[in-house]
Amino acid sequence: MLGKSTRAAVSKIISAHLRRQFHASRQAEAARKFFVGGNWKCNGSVSQIDGLVSMLNQSTLSTNTEVVVCPSQVYIQGVQSKI
Repeated sequence: MLGKSTRAAVSKIISAHLRRQFHASRQAEAARKFFVGGNWKCNGSVSQIDGLVSMLNQSTLSTNTEVVVCPSQVYIQGVQSKI
């Protein structure tokens, strides 16, 4: 059985370790970018796709945001030329 002073010392060490881990994870979290992804199938029309691309081009987002679009093969060329 550990004595009272030993338990207190171990408790302090564990608390300090947990605080360091918490702060390290918060710093890593702050460095991550916010990710927005869009995937569409062959749904919609060329005019709907044009509207979506136009909306994306006009949006103002934080520099901490990464936007990814994943058009289907039939729309890739049109989306690529407009983004």
